[in-house]
Amino acid sequence: MVEAGIERTASREQDAKNTYFVLLGLRIGQMIFALIAFAVMASVDNFGDVSDFAFLVAVGVILFALNIGWVVYLVLLMFAKIGQSLEGHLTLVGFFYDVIMALLAFGSACAAAPPTSASGLPNYSKAAASAAMMFFASFLVMCSLGFIFYKEYSRKSI
Repeated sequence: MVEAGIERTASREQDAKNTYFVLLGLRIGQMIFALIAFAVMASVDNFGDVSDFAFLVAVGVILFALNIGWVVYLVLLMFAKIGQSLEGHLTLVGFFYDVIMALLAFGSACAAAPPTSASGLPNYSKAAASAAMMFFASFLVMCSLGFIFYKEYSRKSI
């Protein structure tokens, strides 16, 4: 009986670490794509004149900054075992954060994506590359959203 309880506890701890590693990878990926997106868009000439470009830069900065906090929190959970009492509440916060950021990232990428008819204009390639990077960032936010939902659903159904 005691051995089975110890094995289940060790299995839960390993499952939690695996979950943290997946979430950490997704958060770092979001940060990288958001950093590329807002850095490329900020290098566009007169990007402040087009509000869609400024919106993408703002969302990229917010996504990058908030993911720094999530990365620090996940590292503390994995290695220092700090914050485990807040884990259930932060899962809910993380879920809603991901919903809002997925919508903002996808919306900013759609708004900033240049039409194909403008392919000869200056800065077309930079705007297109930046929009693509924000699409990838929004995709990773949606992946982390789905992963959090799956882990919470599978934990409650066991």
